Amino acid sequence: MKRILFVDDEELLVQTGTKLLERSGFRVTGFSCPMAGMESFRANPDEFALIVTDYNMPGCNGLELAQDARRI
Repeated sequence: MKRILFVDDEELLVQTGTKLLERSGFRVTGFSCPMAGMESFRANPDEFALIVTDYNMPGCNGLELAQDARRI
């Protein structure tokens, strides 16, 4: 089963979103640092079926993260 990458700069939202998705039967990898989330995706892009991300984050917004993922 492929995973969902959940990225948000607010740790509480990462924890809550991860728990909700896992309760629905999904495997989730969550990050509160967008750069760490992108590093995880770069290391194993074929493991992720979906990326859920916040739009406004310091250092890298959700659109940039999505564009980087598409290039990979």
